[in-house]
Amino acid sequence: MFPSMEFMKPLGKGSYGSYGLVKFTNPDGSNPYYHAMKSSYAQDFEYLFKEFQILSKLRNCPRIVQTSWTSLSRGVNDYGIRVYRMSMEYAASGS
Repeated sequence: MFPSMEFMKPLGKGSYGSYGLVKFTNPDGSNPYYHAMKSSYAQDFEYLFKEFQILSKLRNCPRIVQTSWTSLSRGVNDYGIRVYRMSMEYAASGS
């Protein structure tokens, strides 16, 4: 079973997507955890993918935000528009 995902609040917006704080909760309600989620529209997929590739090459480097998954995810936003998502560790006081 997969954890449930709940959008908590927006974190920011950039040229090729927006960031939000997402809470994941296990099916039994235990051990909730938070990630920053970047969402981009289909027309910006190549930029998101390139960012993902760069961050993947920098995996385990100190002071570099890490991706949380091994690939991008595809979904549909609240308006029925296809989006691509990249989950990253949440740096609460980062910039």
